[in-house]
This record gives sequence, C-alpha cells and structure tokens, in this order.
Amino acid sequence: MNFFFTRRRYVAATDTFSRDLAPDTSYVVLPKDNVNAGFRTTRDDWLTNMRTKMGSNEVLIYVHGFNTSQATMLRNLRKVKAGVRQAGFGGAVIAFSWPNRESGSPSGYLSDRNAAPGFAPSLYLDGIRPIQGMAGDPKVHVLCHSLGSYVFLIGLSGQNVSPKIDQLAFVAADLDQPWFHPGGQGTRAVEAWCRQLTNYYSLKDRILDLSENYIHGDPRIGGDGLPHPTAVNQKDVACADRYLSPDYEGKRTPSYSHSFYFDDAPWLRDLGLTLRGLTPDTRGPAPNPPDHVLVP
Repeated sequence: MNFFFTRRRYVAATDTFSRDLAPDTSYVVLPKDNVNAGFRTTRDDWLTNMRTKMGSNEVLIYVHGFNTSQATMLRNLRKVKAGVRQAGFGGAVIAFSWPNRESGSPSGYLSDRNAAPGFAPSLYLDGIRPIQGMAGDPKVHVLCHSLGSYVFLIGLSGQNVSPKIDQLAFVAADLDQPWFHPGGQGTRAVEAWCRQLTNYYSLKDRILDLSENYIHGDPRIGGDGLPHPTAVNQKDVACADRYLSPDYEGKRTPSYSHSFYFDDAPWLRDLGLTLRGLTPDTRGPAPNPPDHVLVP
C-alpha cells in the first residue's frame, strides 16, 4: 500500500491528476503496491490508513523535483521505500506531489519555480503538521530531490515548525550554495526546522550544471556540495564516485546523472541508516570538503 498527498488538480473524467494546480489538497491511497490505481479519501481516513502501515513511529515524506510525472514520482517512491526498508527503516514512506509542467524547458522550470509559493505551504500545513499531530507524536523525516528542495524551503517559510523535522535529506538539490554560508537563509532555516540535514551531491550532475550556468549563476548544493565549514547539523556526502562506478557503464546520460540515486543500492542504504540515526557503513572519509564520500 502506498500513500501520497498532492496539489495537482484531479480530473474526474479520466480519474487522473493533471499537471495543473488544484484549489486544495487531495489525499490518495494506492491499495496495491505495484499498481498506480487508488482512491482519494479524507485527510483523517488517510492518516488512519497510514498509521496501520507504520512499523515504527515515524514517517518519511518524499518531495519530487521538476519535470516529474505522477508515474515517475510513484516509481521513485517505491524505490525509496524498498531501499530504506532493506536498511531497517520501519516507518511509513509517502510522497508529496506538486504540479509541474513536465516539459523540461527553461521557461517551464522558471514558471514552476515562481509558482511554488502558491502550493508549497501545503507540504507543511496539509502533510507534515497533521502527521506530527497524530497519536504518539510520530517523527517526520523529509527527502527532497532537485527542485523539491526549493519547494521545501518555500513551503516551510514563515511557519512555526514545532516539533522539528528529525532528518532532512537533500539529493541533487537545486539550491544556491551561498544560501548555506554561515548565517545564510538556508542555514538559518535548516537550524530552525530540522535536527539534521544530509546533503547528497555529485560533481557529475549535468542537469545542475545547466541550472548553474544558464539559469541561476550560483553553484548548486546538489552539484558542488555545501559551503565549508558547514553548520554543526549539516552533513555533506559526495556521490560522484558511485555514479562513475562500473554499475553505471553504458547508462550515463545528462538526465540520469541527476536521478541515478533512486537506482543506487549504497545510496538507498545510506539514506535508510541515516533515517534511523545510525552511522552509515556506506561512507568513507575524504578531505574537507566534503565531509564524506559514498564509497564506490
């Protein structure tokens, strides 16, 4: 069984969600693990259903990036869920799906990024906060891929986030590196909202090269890592060696360099152990920067 909540508009005629913005949040249950058919329900029933699938008192919310179809989001959700389960994480693994143009064009990217304030608060108000308010006060962890990290920052901006999110993981995060200098807005936000941030990045991420060189002008923390020294509750993990390993011979493309993580067993294990608050056995030491390297 899988769960997600979304600000995509529901289209009754086709029983699907479009790429357009809905006026409110839908809560969806997929009863069969490998089938993308399910049903919408109320928030209370959705939370009750999810509670039955929580082997431990915690929830991981996956926030996808730009140019991500609903089907791709669900495929990645299942990969994350299976990977962290193998690493011993027993909590529920769910997703927040936001409306995006799925075009991959710079204009679509900028349009979606600019639209984020209209839907991003739902991540906290309609997901994180209600889950934290469930009986037993579950821990909430958040995993953000690519532009999903920007949705996270916008969604929690101005909110009184209490209790804190336990583990925040950014992977291939499309965020300005200067935001995470000491005292920067990203650093202040993470310190206020989260117990710990783990930033997974790769110098071989060609999509973030485009974002840096042709759109933003600043290094992306998903491509170049966090600025050093990092704050006490921030960890940097370099993943380029994994992408260059023999496992990905013949598979390397610009788009795959940005998303290979979801197929990578060592990264999924590292994420699962991090969620459990353990020291991952998937990392090796490295000069500073980075703090650690995901071993090939």
